[in-house]
Amino acid sequence: MPRITFIHPALSEPKTLDATSGEALIDVVRRAEVPLYWRCGHGTCCACQVRITHAQQPCDTPWPRKERNVQARHGLIDAATQARDTIDDSPERWRLACSLIVGEEDWEVRW
Repeated sequence: MPRITFIHPALSEPKTLDATSGEALIDVVRRAEVPLYWRCGHGTCCACQVRITHAQQPCDTPWPRKERNVQARHGLIDAATQARDTIDDSPERWRLACSLIVGEEDWEVRW
């Protein structure tokens, strides 16, 4: 069972929860009751931007078209990056919590 650790200045200490592989990260956020702002919860507003760190990084990972389009619309990526089907999964990359699916590895989530 993967463990998700949330790290943010508004938290007095990191908060760790067990997650289920295949679960959307935004659902773990809701359950954790951490101060990550989100509005729509389904990938259109770009409010739930997070940075993920895990042991498998860096690696190329599938990148949902909806997330690419939303990030492009908000000026977070350029057209060449938007055209890719995979993205380098590095700790510096902003991702959308509503588009991320928890895998088998433990994650640290920062925003």
